[in-house]
This record gives sequence, C-alpha cells and structure tokens, in this order.
Amino acid sequence: MKLIPSQLATALAANAMSPAAANDQWPARGVALVTAYHDKCTSLPTEVLAMAKQQIPTIPRSAMEAARDGVLAEWAAGPTQFCATYRAEVERATTALR
Repeated sequence: MKLIPSQLATALAANAMSPAAANDQWPARGVALVTAYHDKCTSLPTEVLAMAKQQIPTIPRSAMEAARDGVLAEWAAGPTQFCATYRAEVERATTALR
C-alpha cells in the first residue's frame, strides 16, 4: 500500500493542528515514509521530522517495524525512483505545515 499525496499531506496537516486527533489518521507507513525520505533522499525541515518522530510511541511496535521494513525495501528496490516518487508528497506535506 502506497500512501498517496493527499493522505500524507492530510496526516501531517492534521497532526500540526491536533496531534491527539491525528493519531487515528496517522499511519505507521506515513511516519516510516517521512523518516526514510529524510534519511535516504534529502533532509526535511526539523518540524516535519519532529512531528513524524513524535508519533512513533503511539504506533504499535510491530506495525512501525513492518512499515519501516516495507518503506526501506521500496527504497532499496529503486532509490532514485523512491526519492522522485515521494518528493512531491513530502513537499506538499511540508507546505501544509507552514
């Protein structure tokens, strides 16, 4: 399952407005995607990364590990494609936070 741009932007924007309300909308994959993009593609603004990492304790460990493994496998299968595919999504999410 890929997180479509609107889902990532919505999750990040919702989290910026109300972290408690956003927990239901914040998938483990979204957190894994943001952190992997930051680590593997290009550094993200501190506030974006902080919001993603803030959600990690609210996600079951097994779900977080599975999401992280899936995202990293996707990156390993095609790093250039991964970064190109998710760049626009992460940029939209970052814009939504400002």
